[in-house]
Amino acid sequence: MRRLITLPLVALMPMMPVHHTAHVAHHVKAHVAHHVKPLVAPQVMKAWNRVYRCETHNWRDRGPFYMGGLGMTLWNWQHHGGLRFAPTPYLATPQQQVWVALQIQHGLPTPDQTDWCVNW
Repeated sequence: MRRLITLPLVALMPMMPVHHTAHVAHHVKAHVAHHVKPLVAPQVMKAWNRVYRCETHNWRDRGPFYMGGLGMTLWNWQHHGGLRFAPTPYLATPQQQVWVALQIQHGLPTPDQTDWCVNW
């Protein structure tokens, strides 16, 4: 069985002065962050932010029954892919919570609000 050995960025540039190594590390992180596709498209996130404002105003809401910024149950979180991100909705990022909400709604782009928030 092969083992992958990971080395710190500094080990890959042993001949560079320390200040150059930090500079290169900063640019590598910025490059990776720039090319990472967001989990949820900005326009979809904007629509779900309206649900968030109507529901809890707190992405870290701990329940007792409905959790996170969108007021999800733990059952929905667990059965629609939330565990890939965090054990509960309130420990996940807003984008992760919206991604799970989209799975619950089978990918419908518009949030489904049938409650008192229906006329936002």
